[in-house]
Amino acid sequence: MADKWEKWEKYGKIRALHLSGVSDRDIAKALKVGRETVKKYRDGATTPDNRVCARRKAPLREAAESEIKRMLTENASLPRKQRLSAKDMCEILVSEHGIAISEPYTRLLVREIRDAHGDEFIPLLHEIGDSVQVDWLEDVTAFLDGIKMLVQVLVFALPYCGAVWSFVYPDKTMLCFLHGHVMFFSWLKGVVGRATYDYAAEMIIGHACG
Repeated sequence: MADKWEKWEKYGKIRALHLSGVSDRDIAKALKVGRETVKKYRDGATTPDNRVCARRKAPLREAAESEIKRMLTENASLPRKQRLSAKDMCEILVSEHGIAISEPYTRLLVREIRDAHGDEFIPLLHEIGDSVQVDWLEDVTAFLDGIKMLVQVLVFALPYCGAVWSFVYPDKTMLCFLHGHVMFFSWLKGVVGRATYDYAAEMIIGHACG
């Protein structure tokens, strides 16, 4: 009987650690069990008395997975610096959607979803005129009238067609930033639905608005 309860206790610990985001390797090391045992019990699909249970997703997991997939899809179309981390996703799930979830469990779900869906989160196709991505290329070496100097390059990229437009400036002031937009929209002969900025561009906007 004692052996039976020890197995159930170990089963419970495996499940609890797994749901807390601990890796299979670390669970096996902490509980001194084989990784196959961890894999067998972590999802609750098999119990110590060898009953095979139909795996049913909890409402919390279903709600969290749905939102995480949406955020991963949005991440795919954003510059790397603007993508949400697992920590950011956890905060959004809790504050905006009222889902009581921990950061380690959020990380676990993000990892599982990425592993299961592979290339699904490659950037989506863009519509014509849907967006433009704006970025600074900093401290680029250039020769002007034979003089070597560092310049800043403001780059506009249209995801739909792959067209790239850029303009060289001596620095990254608000005047240069706005002038680049005027020149870009003049070249485009129109505007786009939305603009996605890198961190440096966001700092300029934030400083101006502040």
